[in-house]
Parts: sequence; structure tokens; C-alpha cells
Amino acid sequence: MTRIINGVFIVLFFNTGVLLLLVNANLSDISGLLGKIFDGRFFDYSPQWYVSVGDKLVQTMLLNAFMPPIFEFQNSAMTWFSQAMDSKKFCCCGVTNYDRMYATRKKQLYELIDLYNGPDYISCKHVKYSQLLNVTYVTMMYGLGLPALFPIALLSYFIFWCTERYQLAYCF
Repeated sequence: MTRIINGVFIVLFFNTGVLLLLVNANLSDISGLLGKIFDGRFFDYSPQWYVSVGDKLVQTMLLNAFMPPIFEFQNSAMTWFSQAMDSKKFCCCGVTNYDRMYATRKKQLYELIDLYNGPDYISCKHVKYSQLLNVTYVTMMYGLGLPALFPIALLSYFIFWCTERYQLAYCF
């Protein structure tokens, strides 16, 4: 599990924090070969770098802050839809969840249990830890130059905590 977490984190961090920097970097001062590969607009951090690259980085981190509840809503909607499609009483009007659960089309008890159980908590752990590590590392890497990343990181942690509490209480 540790190797999976580290691998997913490295890919996320490279995609979020390093790739954006490398695409816009101009390394022709360092080496001729590197200058041919990395021939971006910016030789160093400049006001224009903060306007174009820094802005995209802040937008990406802000978007990543709101992704856990979006993924949870998507997962909950798909679970509800699967349960509603299984039920013989598809209409929700006046039908309780308890009544709908026992009006099933499933033939085996294990199929019904799998339908109404949530996913295993352990199976989702590697993505969650990797996201938290990514927020921390990108914030610490660019935070002094982009101070807006610190409140965004705090917001990310809070949204992640709220989503995690909801998932533990209602989904797993």
C-alpha cells in the first residue's frame, strides 16, 4: 500500500507541480540540449511568470480542493441509481428506503449486500493520502512565491476532512 501511495503521489505531484514548471521553462542558459527540449518563455521567475504560470497553478490547486466532494456526490448518485434500478418500486414518492431495499430483483443475498454496502475504506486510501501529500508538497514548493496557496491548502484540508467524515458516517 505504501508503494501505491508513493507512486500515485509522485505522478500527481509531477503533473501538478513540476510539469507546469518544465513546460514554461527556458533552459537554454544551462545547456544547449536542455534549451532545445525546454524552450519555454521564462528563464526565471518574473512578474509575467506569476501572471501566467502562477495563476494556472493557483487555479489548479483551487479546483483540486473541491474535487473530493464532487467525486463523493458522483459516487453517491451512482450508488443511489443502481439501488433504484434494482428496486421493483423505482419511484421514490412515498416509498421509504427500507421498503425499497426489500423490493429487490437480486436473486442472491450476497448480490443484495454488495449493492447496499459501500466500498471498502482501505481501497480508497491510496488516492486520499496522495491528494493530501500533493496539496502539502505543492503548497510548500510554491507557497513563498504564491501566498494564496496557503489558504487554498487550508481550504483543501477542511473540505477533505468534511468529506471524509461524511464518507465514514454514511458510505463505508
